Amino acid sequence: EDIDGECLLSLTEKQIDGLNLSISHSIKLQKLVKNLVVESASAFLRKSVKHSGLCANDSVMDFEERNDDLISAIEKLTEVAADPLSNSEEKFPVILILKESSDGRQIVKSFMDHNEAYMEIEERKTLVRILVSHMCMLSGKEDFYPPSSLKEKLAKAIVTAFPCMAVPCHEGSSLTNYTHYYNLKLTNGFIDTRLKTMWTKSE
Repeated sequence: EDIDGECLLSLTEKQIDGLNLSISHSIKLQKLVKNLVVESASAFLRKSVKHSGLCANDSVMDFEERNDDLISAIEKLTEVAADPLSNSEEKFPVILILKESSDGRQIVKSFMDHNEAYMEIEERKTLVRILVSHMCMLSGKEDFYPPSSLKEKLAKAIVTAFPCMAVPCHEGSSLTNYTHYYNLKLTNGFIDTRLKTMWTKSE
């Protein structure tokens, strides 16, 4: 909600990934931004040519020589603005975190190859391993005892990025669509299970 029109045109693929959208929404937003940048550049070009005094008989060389500043202006349209996520409290931009490792990038690619319909069991295990490790390092040092609120945020972020991994919940149920990843009343969710494994290995 803090991103205005100017920031939108300046968003990079990495920044869009950091918005923690589902993969399909992330791709659609990336495509939209690219189209908007092209449209803005084209409009700027047409306006600049109109006021540059060029006519149909001008050569391409004349155009290039007289419009170096125009080219620079167009390039500025695609420069990266200040990162709109820099002040965000969002700790789990899942797709961005995954893309930082080769295993994570493979998970994202495989998921797209499957038309976002499912994820293999081993891929789910790897996903949890990568994301829980990220969570444990948020304080700057390895912490195997993150607060419940942090574990719940991670669980929510996972099913937001990968909707097919959410579980259906009946109306009025005390369970959530991410309860298999984390449930405050239980300790057998995927996140807590991974933490227990990490505790054991560290001893």
